[in-house]
Amino acid sequence: PTALAEDAAEKSIRSVKPIKVQPREYEVILSPLAVGTIFSYLGYIGFSAVPYQNGVSFVNYFKNQQVFDSKINAKDDAKDPRTLFMTPIDGEGVPKKALNLIKNGIVSEDSICYDSLRAGKENKKSTGHSFPPLTRELFDQPIPFNIIVEPGDSTIEEMIRETKHGIFITYLHYVNPVEPTKVILTGLTRDGTFLIENGEITKPIVNMRFTDSMLSALKDVPLIGKNVEIVEETTVPPMKLNKLRFVGISAY
Repeated sequence: PTALAEDAAEKSIRSVKPIKVQPREYEVILSPLAVGTIFSYLGYIGFSAVPYQNGVSFVNYFKNQQVFDSKINAKDDAKDPRTLFMTPIDGEGVPKKALNLIKNGIVSEDSICYDSLRAGKENKKSTGHSFPPLTRELFDQPIPFNIIVEPGDSTIEEMIRETKHGIFITYLHYVNPVEPTKVILTGLTRDGTFLIENGEITKPIVNMRFTDSMLSALKDVPLIGKNVEIVEETTVPPMKLNKLRFVGISAY
């Protein structure tokens, strides 16, 4: 708690008198909070049996292809001690199966998670991703709820030093899918957005709106952090992306 409070206080002080920068593509460094948001959406609109069976998951169109950077490896494993919601069974009492969601940047049919209802539609077995009946008003489809993105070998400080002109993003909010088959997401930065110039954080900037395909944004990821953090249903490292497209500036 102390470290979190100190980090929040520091970002608040550094965010005084933000400047506006021109919306365009920038190199970005994403904190684990921002990375977790992106991978949560990948799970909901991509790796669930519901969009897959409806033909609107990106996996329908890009399975067995390298759609992400080859350094990206992600799994869903409810028995891994690094995840927050460890449990041996799902809401139907089915053993939870570990799934390789992304392997060396590649997705496949084996990336899809099922409950009994959706598995029955394909004559398959449930992968153990049903939610308990009392929570189905919130989670009405099977989704990966123990996503772990494997770490790399960089620190955030190294990522900043390797960035000539980019943006550091603490958090993404009001995120929504625009085109799920291409994983186009839109949302706003929040809680600390900073300009990076010549390897240093130099100025706070006004929050910005991004709209981009995560298939494009996560295709070129030069650096992945060596430390992971739990962000709700994800356990993720920070990442540096070579480009993310910004389309507008927030009013504050």
